[in-house]
Amino acid sequence: MPLKISMISTSKPAESSSYLCTMRCVSVCVRGEWFRVPCSSPSASVQSLGSEALRRYHEAKKMDGRDRDMEFSMRRCWCGELLHPDDRTEDVLKDNDFVHLGKGLQLIPACSW
Repeated sequence: MPLKISMISTSKPAESSSYLCTMRCVSVCVRGEWFRVPCSSPSASVQSLGSEALRRYHEAKKMDGRDRDMEFSMRRCWCGELLHPDDRTEDVLKDNDFVHLGKGLQLIPACSW
């Protein structure tokens, strides 16, 4: 009996479906509260990721405009590296990374699991 051979396509998926499959999500700690934040696009900046995490924090705590801090720094939990606000998230963060958001350039203690 002859063997049947099927051809498997090795072409890349369309750009839009590729993006949906690889959307990066990061867990961000803001003042002791953890938020799961998706990166808005592959070229999103660390600044935009932090701003979104801070917006979610303010929304969760029902803070009005005068209580909002908008100046912050971000550090990876693993090794405590300070992240530059202009860096692209795809260049400096991995999917499922853990990040601390702090005020200014304060030192943030390493995560304890």
